Amino acid sequence: MIGQIRIGKLSLDLELRDAFIHGRPARLSEKEFSLLLHLAARLGEVLAPELLFEQVWGFDAELGPRTLDVTIRRIRCKIELDPDQPRYLQTAEGGYVVVVPADDTG
Repeated sequence: MIGQIRIGKLSLDLELRDAFIHGRPARLSEKEFSLLLHLAARLGEVLAPELLFEQVWGFDAELGPRTLDVTIRRIRCKIELDPDQPRYLQTAEGGYVVVVPADDTG
């Protein structure tokens, strides 16, 4: 379907600017959606925090270094069954990555 990115049971609706997990809306903020979209568009690729910060926030000098970490945590709380054991939005050496869990067939 045009306007949608599917990652197993997680989907991003580009028109509604929200994610859906198991068909339920995640109710992401605009910034959360933008960050998740950047990661999902490069599925399986580890993206460095500096790159994500530049692409999503544009290096806003007023933002602290924890802004990205806090936003990642908020997204995980909305799309993961267990935010402390993320299956879709993972931390990897060198940054963050969105993956399709091996046991998640869409």
